[in-house]
Amino acid sequence: MIGSTGIGSGAIGAPSAPPAPGPVSVAVERRDHWGARTPGAFERVDPFALLDHDPVAIERHDAWAMPDTAIRLQTAIPVLTHAGRDLSLLPPLEISADAGSPLWSVNLELAEASDYARLSLGDALTLTIGATTWPLLVDAIAHVRGPDPSYQVRALSALAVYAAPWATPTHPPDGLASAVCAALLGESITWSIPDWALPASAAELEDTPLALVQAILAEAGAALYATPAGSLTAAPQHPVAVPDYPSASATALTDSDLIAHGASRDQAATADRYILTSGDTVTPADAPGNVQLVAEVDPDDPHAYTVRAYPQPWRPLLLQHSGDSATQIGARADTTTTHVERLEIRDGTATLGYPLASRLSASFQYADLGALHIDGRALHTGVSGDSLLNLHYTARCWAWNVSNARVETIQFLLVEEGA
Repeated sequence: MIGSTGIGSGAIGAPSAPPAPGPVSVAVERRDHWGARTPGAFERVDPFALLDHDPVAIERHDAWAMPDTAIRLQTAIPVLTHAGRDLSLLPPLEISADAGSPLWSVNLELAEASDYARLSLGDALTLTIGATTWPLLVDAIAHVRGPDPSYQVRALSALAVYAAPWATPTHPPDGLASAVCAALLGESITWSIPDWALPASAAELEDTPLALVQAILAEAGAALYATPAGSLTAAPQHPVAVPDYPSASATALTDSDLIAHGASRDQAATADRYILTSGDTVTPADAPGNVQLVAEVDPDDPHAYTVRAYPQPWRPLLLQHSGDSATQIGARADTTTTHVERLEIRDGTATLGYPLASRLSASFQYADLGALHIDGRALHTGVSGDSLLNLHYTARCWAWNVSNARVETIQFLLVEEGA
C-alpha cells in the first residue's frame, strides 16, 4: 500500500478552487515474498490534476492496494468412510485405473491403529474427494510394525466382487450381448456398441462374471469402462467399431500421434507355430508302435526348428509337411540324446520320457526296489513298491532341421518309410 503522499513545492499562495479532474502517472515498486524487487506494471488514474494547481493549498492523499499475483491452489480433502465412520488418512493417497479395466484402485495409509483394526477383507468403503465419490471394497491390508508403524490399505471398485478372487466361475446365459453382460454383473450398462446375439458355443465359456463380460466385449473390439461412482459403459476401444472396419478409411496422422515400431528375434506366442503329428493312434503312450515327437526351436533363429522322432520299436520314418515350397526340411539324421529324469515308481512300475537306448546310471532315492527291467519307455522293478528313481540314460531318435521364413502355421507329419 502507498500511504500519505504530500505533494508541494514550498511556494506560498492563497487557496485555490478544487482542481478539475485529470490523470496522473504513478511509478510503483513491488517486492516479492523474499524481499526482491520486481518491476510494477500498474496504472493509477487520479481524479485530480495535482500538478496544475498550487501544491501548498491543496494536499492529496492517495491509497490503494496492489493486485495479488499469488497462485492459490485449492485442494479438496479426501474423506474415507467405513460403516458410517470417517477414518483418518495420511498422505499420500494414490488413485489409479489400468487401461481397459473398469476397476479403480486406491492405495492409502491409515493414521490410527484403531481404524485399521476395524477393517476386514471385503469390507465396503466410500472415498469422497470434493464432489467425486468412489464406492470401494477392501482388497488387501498390511500392518508394518516398528518405531514408525504404518497401516496400508488397498481398495478396489465395488465392481471387484464380480472378479477373482471374490467371484466364482460361471457360464454366460443365452441372449443378446447387452442383456447377457448386464445379467452377469447385475448392473445396467450403457451400451455404445452394436448389439448381437451370442452363439450357442458361448455357453461353454467359464470364468468370473467380470472376466466373461470383458471377453464378450473384446470380441467386438470394445471394453467396459466405469466412472468413479460405478456407472458402467460398453464402448469401443478404438475410434472405429469392428463392424465398420471394411468401410472405414484411414485419417492422416499428426505429429502428436504416438507411432511405435519394434523388432525382435524372440519367438511370439502365436507366430511361427509348428503342429507336429505322428499319425499313431496306439494307446497308451508307451505302447509299442508309438512315436515320441519333439520340436526344439533354434536359439539363433526363431524361424528354424529341430524335429526329433523317437519310434518304439526303432524303424525308419519320414517327415512331411502340408505347407508350400517355402517350408524346408533338412536331411534325416540318426542321433542319440541324453536324458536325466527322476521317476516316480508306483507299485513297481514307471514310464520314461523317451524309449531307452542305453542306461548310464540309476539310483533309488530311499526305498531300493531291486533290479530294473526297461523295455522302451516301460520300467518295472524287481520288488513291487513305491519309490523315486534317478535315471540317467540315452535315447535314439531321427532328427530333421526344418524352417520357414514366413510367419504362418505349418503342419508336419511322420509317415512310415515306404508307406
